[in-house]
Amino acid sequence: MSHRSELAEQSPFDRMKRVDSGEEFWKMSELFMAAGLSWSLTNRASLVTRAQGIVALRGEDSAKHIRGHEGDIALSRLGAYVVLLAVPDSSPQMDAALAYFSALIELAARAPVDVSPLGQLKAIVGTLEAHQVEIAEVRARVEIVTSRMDAHEDTFGWMAAAGYAAQHGLRSDEDYLRDVGTQAGILGRARGLAPGKARHRHYGYVNTWPDDVWARAFAEVNDW
Repeated sequence: MSHRSELAEQSPFDRMKRVDSGEEFWKMSELFMAAGLSWSLTNRASLVTRAQGIVALRGEDSAKHIRGHEGDIALSRLGAYVVLLAVPDSSPQMDAALAYFSALIELAARAPVDVSPLGQLKAIVGTLEAHQVEIAEVRARVEIVTSRMDAHEDTFGWMAAAGYAAQHGLRSDEDYLRDVGTQAGILGRARGLAPGKARHRHYGYVNTWPDDVWARAFAEVNDW
């Protein structure tokens, strides 16, 4: 099997590439389908307009990269990339499409001469791996935020009563925590502090206080 056949089997975006007068292009309708997007998007015209503006800002002729073609829209590799960037949605198919066209643009910038299909495939794989690293980093940040929400922690690192109790292995029954929260409010306000706020899945928002306030509040309630 030739390298071209191997690349075609690997990438649906390579298979749908067309050539007209020596210029490669992709039909927008086919690209949208492969990327999991609806061709009947009501904001399709605004996406095209936005993409044309991005191309123009790069100092390129937008008509060369985004143009009408037989009732469809013909996109160069740059045109396809910026149109996809203008779509607000995200999906694995979108990631694959962006990675594919990003790799082609990068290859063209590195070497104006023709590059082998195998070389293109390696670049695409490398870009996909970079995307996966970025996605993993985003997921890690989401996990951190989720864990902070589970502990009822606010953006300043102050915790709610339930979060402090969970971290320190203390009682967490509702009536007990209500008494602790009341005592923490008395102690915190006596120091001139205002409570923070953290999201709670059942109560909407709950008060948060610094750790030293909670430590004293739990200790004093235990002495009652």
